[in-house]
Parts: sequence; structure tokens; C-alpha cells
Amino acid sequence: MKKNDTSERLLRLIEILQAKTDPEHLLTMPALISELEAYGIHSDRRSIYKQLHLLKESGYPIHYTRKGQGYYFAHPFNEAEVFLLMDAIQHIKALSNESTKELQKKIQKQFAMQAKSPIQARNLPKTTNHHVLRFINQLLRAIQYGYPASFQYYDLSIDQQKKYRRNRQKYTYVPYAIVSDNGWYYCVFYDEKHAQFITFRIDKMEQLSIEFTPSASHPFELDDFLRKSFHMYRGEAQTITIQFDASMANYVFDQFGKELIISKVNQNDFIANIRTAITPTLISWILQFESQLTILKPQELIDAVLDIANHIRRKYRHESKSNT
Repeated sequence: MKKNDTSERLLRLIEILQAKTDPEHLLTMPALISELEAYGIHSDRRSIYKQLHLLKESGYPIHYTRKGQGYYFAHPFNEAEVFLLMDAIQHIKALSNESTKELQKKIQKQFAMQAKSPIQARNLPKTTNHHVLRFINQLLRAIQYGYPASFQYYDLSIDQQKKYRRNRQKYTYVPYAIVSDNGWYYCVFYDEKHAQFITFRIDKMEQLSIEFTPSASHPFELDDFLRKSFHMYRGEAQTITIQFDASMANYVFDQFGKELIISKVNQNDFIANIRTAITPTLISWILQFESQLTILKPQELIDAVLDIANHIRRKYRHESKSNT
């Protein structure tokens, strides 16, 4: 037998077993021979036994069960887990529609037996940047070796045109971590000039390149960084104390996790001490539920909410007078 014939049989065996078998769906030896014949690969039992043994020795999770007299591939994920992976990919806003479909197809091909439940296409907001996966790959390598990364960065104008910051001049920083928030992916960089960590959204980057020269490292704790952020807006972490309506418990735990100091719990309300930064996104979250909570401290946060309330009152009083 030719070497390339042996290699092709090995590859086809893996492909067939991955796509068509699991512990509940077996392929007998005659069935394996028939599947290979469909690819024009003529085989006998002895050659298939030998190559199945070779694959198992190489670490492939191929098993034989006497109960059903057949072979199967022990996939690392079950049907529910593959469904969650497929659905999670669809909800990543930082992936374009094209990248989403391509990634889902790869998972379907790899786990054909597990990807039985169809994912319904939804019209979710998506980036138009097709390079996010490549950028993440580059940034992960830069993080691993401490290499600086250079990139252009833009915002969208009201007419959805790109407006580049710094007149298209590149930023150059050393990346330390990649984090996700609300379907977007951000990279945490160290800004040497201002001696601080900052974030940039990866789908708003262009012309990303890695400089293969290791830089000096700086102490970095991701958990500490995130405590000083709220939806990627930065600030100094401090303890805020809020009295919540009892019905808010799920929302509070979903937003801030369970590592909270809860006090004065009764049938109607509870008080939570939350360690986070006071940012525009935190204030926005509080305003969503203003009728179900009362800020107790710090005064800085109370004043910030009052300023917004007074601004809204003045604005709409003025507009209502203008319309009369």
C-alpha cells in the first residue's frame, strides 16, 4: 500500500468517526469499510484494525463497544454544550456576520453528531470588522511574549462613517488581557506615558501590527482592574452603599456577582455594599431602577444622580414651555 493511501485512510477514518458517531450512534466494521468505499478507498478489516489502533495510540478518543458491536468517537462536548457554543458565538457582537457563520460551520463540521439542534438566525447588532478573530489571535501572542501592539482606532459618526482618532496616527501599547463585556471584546493595554492601564474595543481597531521586541512588564491583576471598571469605563474603585427593593436581588447579583456585603435584609428591602467605580455606565444602570433603589453613600454618587435629574427637569420644563 502506498504511504499517501495510508495517510488518506487515516484522515477519512477520523472524519467519518467524528461526523457520524457518538456513544449512541456506532459504526460496525462493515459500515466503516462501506464509508471508506464511498471515498474510493478500498480497505479490509486488517488494515482498518491497524489504523484504528494507531489513532487510539495517538490519543484520539476512539472506542469499541461489544454491546452494539461498533466503534464511536467520544466527543469532548455533548449536544447541549455544542448548542451553547453555537449560540454564544451568535451573540458576540464583536464578530461580523461572515465570521459568525464561518465559525459556526467549523463547529458543526467538527461536532456534526452533537450539532443537532439548529440555531435560529437572529438580526442581532454585529460589527462590520472582519478581522476581529485575527486581531485577537495576534493580541494573544503579544500578551504571551510581552510584545507591543500598534493600531489605528476609530469611532462611528452619526452617519455611520469611521472617524479616526489622532488623525489616523497609531497607538502603541503593550497588551495585558482580553476581556468581554456585553458581546464586545476589549484589550487591556498599559499606557507607559500616563502609567495606567486602559482599554480599547478590538472591533474598532484597524491596521493592527505586533512589534516583536519584549517590553518591560508591570504588575497587573485583572480582577482588580475590573473592580475599577463598570462596562469598561474606568474609575477609582470605592464602596457604594445602596438600599434595594427585595425584588432587585436577581438584578444585583447578575450585575455585580455574589461577592457582595449584604446587610439589613427584611421582607421589603436589603442593603448592599458594592465595590466598584463610579462611572457613567454605573449611573445609567442605577437610573434604570431608580424607583426600586436608594443610594445611601457616597455623596459623590448621590450628587452625580441629582445633577442628571436636575438637568432633565430643566431640559423638559424648557421644552414644554417652548411648545405652549
